[in-house]
Amino acid sequence: MLIVDDEPELVELLAVAVAEAVWQPFRAADGYGALRIARECEPHVVFLDRMLPDLDGPSVLRRLRNQSDSRHGRILGHHPPVTPGAATSGPHLRTLTTRCRRPRT
Repeated sequence: MLIVDDEPELVELLAVAVAEAVWQPFRAADGYGALRIARECEPHVVFLDRMLPDLDGPSVLRRLRNQSDSRHGRILGHHPPVTPGAATSGPHLRTLTTRCRRPRT
């Protein structure tokens, strides 16, 4: 799973949560980093922030879809904004881990 957000605390909390759900988290703090990492690791899931310092989330999404050849199973975004405390507790965490189940092979 690739986690793309420019808030390091949120990225780390989400990485811990997805690691507990048996996913290997990859991290990117900006859009260009996300595109580079996605080419290298071919994630099944991308958790993508809408507002990044270099490219906005929708631009990253378009580029991921163009470069992917359908390699990325799901691309998720978080809106309304998720605070670090909410991201790893209650319904937000359950929703994230439920939507991020590995695709069937």
